[in-house]
Amino acid sequence: IIFSSFVFQQTHDFTRLCYCFSISRSTMSASYHVSDHLNSRHPYEESTGFRALAKRDQSKLFNGFGLASLEHNIASLTSAEVTVENKLEVMRTLLAHLAKAETKLRCLKFGIVASLKWLVDANLGPTMDELSCLALRSLAAVPNSMLAVYHGHAVPSILTVLQGREGKDEEAEMRAREAAGEALQLLTVGWSAKWLLLGEDLPDFIASPDSCPTSADDSQERLKLGKTVVEALCGILQAFTAGEVARRKPSLPLLRSALQAFLNLSSNEAGVGLCLSCELLAQVDLLLLHYSNSPAKWIGTSVPEVQLAETVVKLAVTAVWNVCMDPRGKQLTQALPFSLGKLLLAAAQFPMKHLEAKAAISGALCAIFISEQVKHAGVEPLLSSAEQAVAYGVAEIETLDVVELLVSMVSEANSIIAVLRTKRASQLLDDLPEELLAEATASLLKNSVQAIRLISELPSTRPRISAAIGTDRDLCAQVFKKTSIEKEMVTACRGS
Repeated sequence: IIFSSFVFQQTHDFTRLCYCFSISRSTMSASYHVSDHLNSRHPYEESTGFRALAKRDQSKLFNGFGLASLEHNIASLTSAEVTVENKLEVMRTLLAHLAKAETKLRCLKFGIVASLKWLVDANLGPTMDELSCLALRSLAAVPNSMLAVYHGHAVPSILTVLQGREGKDEEAEMRAREAAGEALQLLTVGWSAKWLLLGEDLPDFIASPDSCPTSADDSQERLKLGKTVVEALCGILQAFTAGEVARRKPSLPLLRSALQAFLNLSSNEAGVGLCLSCELLAQVDLLLLHYSNSPAKWIGTSVPEVQLAETVVKLAVTAVWNVCMDPRGKQLTQALPFSLGKLLLAAAQFPMKHLEAKAAISGALCAIFISEQVKHAGVEPLLSSAEQAVAYGVAEIETLDVVELLVSMVSEANSIIAVLRTKRASQLLDDLPEELLAEATASLLKNSVQAIRLISELPSTRPRISAAIGTDRDLCAQVFKKTSIEKEMVTACRGS
């Protein structure tokens, strides 16, 4: 009995072993791809074999992590064997990883600037132009890689996209131009960018890495590049105000980027001269005139397009402020007081709102009224017809001038400060945080008082100023406190 049980157990185990072996054999046969009936054990074509794996993977997208993947992806951008669709996928991956500063520096070692310039110059379509300019914008956010963009001569390629190309897809073309504008906006930020565009040498404290040598063109060549950039930006402003056809007219985001680039350049003395040589003030005046004659286009509603237009107006006004602080800019401001006055008139119809715009406009008026030639414009009527008065929501035409608006801005700022002191900022209508609200209110008050003082330096304007202030002696004393004409103006206001 014992022997029979042993034999049965061994037979049962052997049967199970054979069954498992047959399963493994069938599984192995199912996954075995080479037929035993073929003379050659490698029946596949050479292009599909293992040895051709590297060639097949040349157009594939890698995850971008690691040096090998970055080098491969950047090299594939200029390869003739990689399709445009695959290059677009590579660009999107690279753009995602360029958010890290370390990745930017790694990509510089593999020649990403030259690859991006090649893509733009090859004119592979608006989507490729957009992604390339966005990548150049990302590189411009870091000083070292921003220098590489300049030394790689990528700025002319960006300007080509900025000026627009002929194509069927107008929306994609405009997105590409907006990306180019954003790239130029960042390329004009910082001292190194201004030196490279304004013809001066890099200072010793701005060191350049080995991958970005500073042996660039001479001063005149760099100044020529800066003038080309400013002319292209002025062309954006001109195209917006000249009534271009819809497909060629710059969008508001593109206009915003152009004005921000002007702000970056005009904060430097050499940049002011470059902007004036390209008639920047004339183009900005036309832009401000466009919005001052159509208040509903930039203020009064929460429509995104109107809010973006308000940002454009603030940037344009601040550009005027920068340029007119220079003596050369003060000589070209004859028409600006009226455009700025109408903008301030439109903003004045919304008390305790749009404080940043009001502060910027009053600041620009300060810079303009330093000039003796334009002080009289502060007491001249802003509106010339009843139709204009209706458009701005006012009844008076003859007596409405810049001085009256500035006096009303001082009163409004005083009211806001009184509310802020009582810790009841929620009662105000402006959506700014309390800290920014206090800062904008202080700027509005300071700029308005200073503008009134500058206008009063012309004796013939003082009667009109005292009439605008009226009998409010506290307000008059606030405006002219510790000035040489304080007693005269307080007496005049008391008499009125």
